[in-house]
Amino acid sequence: MKIYIAGPYMHKDQAINVRDAIFAGEQVIKIGHIPYIPHLNHLWHLVCPHPLEFWYEYDLHWLRVCDAVWRLPGESHGANMETSLAVDLRIPIFYSFMELKEYIDNSKNVLSKCCRADAKVVYSDFPDFVGGDPKNQKISTGWYECSKCGGVCDILWG
Repeated sequence: MKIYIAGPYMHKDQAINVRDAIFAGEQVIKIGHIPYIPHLNHLWHLVCPHPLEFWYEYDLHWLRVCDAVWRLPGESHGANMETSLAVDLRIPIFYSFMELKEYIDNSKNVLSKCCRADAKVVYSDFPDFVGGDPKNQKISTGWYECSKCGGVCDILWG
């Protein structure tokens, strides 16, 4: 799953906020999923500055392709905009790592049932499988984006 990390950036200490977002992203990686950390645009902005509205719009584009939002604690106009859009798009929002992990753990079987027999792998964490039938893969776990439903599905066959 693609997890959007939403949290404070400009409120109080930017370096600590970026660090906290990276730590959150690292937790997502450790459970086998992909974080999008908008706070990393901090470095891009130092090299190629853009107006604040550019960064808000840029991040909202990425939010639209994520499967869930992890809202970190703290005051943040940007994170509030991101969670508001997530609500509009019906993207689930979680306020702790445990909530997020429980959702992912409970969703695995549901996600694997959404695909049709003729689905093809659009993206996989196993690049050799792109374009193939996920049910024919010689692995026991993994994930892919389904060409039929567009959802992120677990590969549980093998």
